[in-house]
Amino acid sequence: MAIVKGELESRLLGSILNQLDTTLSALRDAITGASPDNKTLNDLYAQLQSILAQLDAALSTRASEATLTSIDGKITKCDTDNVSVVSTANPPNLDVAVSTLATEATLSSILSQLDITLSALKDAVVNELSRKFNADYNVNFHDLLMANYYLAGTYTESYTPPDGKKVFIDNLIFCTSGGSGYAIASWGGEYLGAVVLDGTYTVTSWAPIKRTLVGDGSTTITLIMIASSAGYYYSRLGIREVE
Repeated sequence: MAIVKGELESRLLGSILNQLDTTLSALRDAITGASPDNKTLNDLYAQLQSILAQLDAALSTRASEATLTSIDGKITKCDTDNVSVVSTANPPNLDVAVSTLATEATLSSILSQLDITLSALKDAVVNELSRKFNADYNVNFHDLLMANYYLAGTYTESYTPPDGKKVFIDNLIFCTSGGSGYAIASWGGEYLGAVVLDGTYTVTSWAPIKRTLVGDGSTTITLIMIASSAGYYYSRLGIREVE
């Protein structure tokens, strides 16, 4: 009985040894790696934890297969340069057909007409406006003026506009302090206006003439002031060129 038992144990051990076809050290190296790069199971666990820590969002929050498939259906692959382009029937920024836009020929035609710079155009406009303003509202006055202490008598000032020069006769102003007299304005032999003052105190008066005349090079605008007595007199006939 003892012999049979021993025989069975011997066969069992032999069967077990037949299944151990590698050494324990080889098994260890297969699991942890061979020295000096071997890792323990604890090392592998720590590395897995590090990888998991980088997954900072749940996978359920990421795009699904259906979403990616839908996007992929709207993307056309360009074989020439391997660039992905969104294929849209009518992109929102292209709100008109390209065929309706200006052609190269049209743009070239417009450009050929822009033969000066905007700054040159600005200078030309400003200069012309300045010239026109100066022509219409020129400070080129030819006022006939007398202002002083005069004795009794007749005093004259005159101006002859050049041929073709247009002049505007504004107002005749006459003022006296301590005297009396009058001022008369004329164009050649034509009476334009007059102011008469009679008194011993300061008096100012004026006559609106508002006439536009064209010079002929010989006809003279004349201001005559007659002082009836000694005193301070001021008379002015406003004249300005308008063209």
